[in-house]
Amino acid sequence: MNSISFPFPIRGLWLLGMVAVGWSIAERPARADGGIPLLVERVDDYEVAVFASPAPLRVGPLDISVLVQNAGTGTPSPVSEIRVRLQSGGPYRVALEETATTEAATNKLFRAAHFELPSAGDWKVRVQIDDDQETLTVDGTFVAGEPRPRWRALWPWFTWPIIPIAVFLLRQRAQIRLQRGKTLHQRD
Repeated sequence: MNSISFPFPIRGLWLLGMVAVGWSIAERPARADGGIPLLVERVDDYEVAVFASPAPLRVGPLDISVLVQNAGTGTPSPVSEIRVRLQSGGPYRVALEETATTEAATNKLFRAAHFELPSAGDWKVRVQIDDDQETLTVDGTFVAGEPRPRWRALWPWFTWPIIPIAVFLLRQRAQIRLQRGKTLHQRD
């Protein structure tokens, strides 16, 4: 009984397919705590760090994560409420506001707020932290790019048939070579 051994290109094609699958998974919009640091600022007895993801910042889903720490000890500080306000620049100003919560955050040391950015350009971010005694405010800016090209999200759906077709063709080629080899041995 003869077994068919697959030629090197099939192994390479399999590897290419795995890389493509990994890339498509990595291209999903990120909902991460951390990301790009927008600002790190010391306000009174607090160290406030504000992060945004995904990177690069674009029109579409945006996650703003806030970490409030005791400036002296570096331990997370319990605060009653954190509000995040985004305001676009330009002639048509758009304002978005959300309350950052631990429920929205993956890492429970952070508080996160999820936004849907409607336009590219300069944006101002204002984070208001309500402590039991006072309200602290930190401000920063960021630039949001154009939305991700649509084909980047859809390319796996259009290209996946290439892999099974290529595997089929390579298998057919291997079978033809095997048949030629049998024919040559029978003539000898």
